[in-house]
Amino acid sequence: MSAINENEEYQCSVISLIEPGDNYSTDTLAPEIAGFLRQGDEYSRESALKILNKNQIAIIQHEFGIYDGTDGDEVLKIALGTYIPLISILHTVMSNPTPGQVHVLTRLCELSTIVVVMSKAAQTRIINLYGVEPSKVRLLPHGAPEVPAMPQMTPEAHPMVLTWGLIGPGKGLEFAIAAMGLLKDMDPTPHYLIVGKTHPKVVANEGERYRESLEKLVRDLGLTEIVSFLPEYIARSEIIEFIARAKVILLPYDTTEQTTSGVLIEALAALKPIVSTEFPHAVELLSGGAGKVVPHGDPQVMAEAIRSIIEDPLIALTMQQKSQELANELLWPNVAEGYISVAHSLLSTPVSV
Repeated sequence: MSAINENEEYQCSVISLIEPGDNYSTDTLAPEIAGFLRQGDEYSRESALKILNKNQIAIIQHEFGIYDGTDGDEVLKIALGTYIPLISILHTVMSNPTPGQVHVLTRLCELSTIVVVMSKAAQTRIINLYGVEPSKVRLLPHGAPEVPAMPQMTPEAHPMVLTWGLIGPGKGLEFAIAAMGLLKDMDPTPHYLIVGKTHPKVVANEGERYRESLEKLVRDLGLTEIVSFLPEYIARSEIIEFIARAKVILLPYDTTEQTTSGVLIEALAALKPIVSTEFPHAVELLSGGAGKVVPHGDPQVMAEAIRSIIEDPLIALTMQQKSQELANELLWPNVAEGYISVAHSLLSTPVSV
């Protein structure tokens, strides 16, 4: 969550969401961190609201699973406690939600002055399935940082296929690993690198079972020389270097619900060839040729797409050119201008919710 003031320039105060057992001090974090919301803690929530309400606009980042209560309904207590214009940014808008999820998302939108979604698929769903007033909805893309110019990389001995981000069921990594097994005949053989820790919610519920099942699959398929894991938190500078080295960015996600993907946006902004399953955000951004969209759970088609990009430089070049057409509007400075415009409209025009 965050809030902004309009003085000589826009200033932002951030409320950091933390787990019940976590213990942080603002003294050790970035200066914009003004306070914390500890999940399920009423005192923490009231303190966070006091900070939010000292500003002119409040912003709630909504994702199922990060707020306490049934279907994360703690977020409604936060929205009800704000006395200033409220912008809610929706990271997931499901096409087949539970009744509880419908209630939480619909009520949050009712309490919001403006609702921001990050894809056309999410915009269509929030209006048609959840009945949100279209005039309330703004479409602003998920931003990506500018990728600095990298020195000429030494060619990889084995073309790198890269997936990064938090790991857990639904990421479809078992299908990606199976796809790599179908590429063992290539010379040189591509190398698949999976970068990222297991999602903390997954660890809390089932430990490292999912990652261990993937490691077993790699061994069973005889791919220990082809597939490797880097199960660590990786600094931004290191991720940029991995992206620069990669021949292909692979998004093998199982979900058909994902209307926003930060990894997809970052890969596009870095002008990298992409192979992705056909989740809504990927279909929306890659169908014009910036990447290849493949069916969910189909290692054969996934392998064919990876092979074609590595073996045919013209395909990779064409994807890069198509990505360039999209990249500029996805960079954070340009996305930020969209948010500033929305904020300015709220500050200059009285709006009743």
